Amino acid sequence: LETEYEGCISVNGTDIRRLWPALYDQIGVVLQDAFIFDDTFLQNVTLYRPALQERAVSVMHSLGMDAFLASHDLDQVFQNTKGNLSGGERQKVYFAMCLAQDSQVLFLDEPTTYLDLSHQFEIMELTRQLEQAGKTVIMVLHDLGLALSYADQLAVMQFGRLVFAGSPQEVLESGCLEQVFRVRIQKGGLQKSGGYLFFPAGPKEEKDGEI
Repeated sequence: LETEYEGCISVNGTDIRRLWPALYDQIGVVLQDAFIFDDTFLQNVTLYRPALQERAVSVMHSLGMDAFLASHDLDQVFQNTKGNLSGGERQKVYFAMCLAQDSQVLFLDEPTTYLDLSHQFEIMELTRQLEQAGKTVIMVLHDLGLALSYADQLAVMQFGRLVFAGSPQEVLESGCLEQVFRVRIQKGGLQKSGGYLFFPAGPKEEKDGEI
């Protein structure tokens, strides 16, 4: 999306600037507010590739969108009904766009945005399944509990700079989360959220942290 930047971004050792446009088939992206074309649901999810139609419907079922599929005509223009969709339904449509391409590398920008708790866990379990299937999943999260529970590696950012990177245990032991997010972290008994409890660390200070 951005062509002017410092440093090098590589995929399997190759600079991405040397991979376009073949990179489109290797990388899938889910943005917080994904751009949707003024065409049908199916054309959006398949990105105009008819060969992906069957896979796209299967992906939507796997995302728990059975009720959505039963009540929406996939040949209907997306923009005409976008306002009738819940935030969670819109987010799952965006996610289906990414998964239908069967990309090897997935970039997810807060994929649980707008989702209630049960659907958040569904999405995170899906990302774990994708990772176990050999795909690389890179995501931005502000939910510390989900990040600590599901990630293999974490990179803690503040004001656009890397503060610390390592395994969840290494990140916890470093103390950087307390520093960046101004929280105290306590191991609890909440299995689904990884068993972590978060409390204010003290006087409010300026922060801009993400994982």
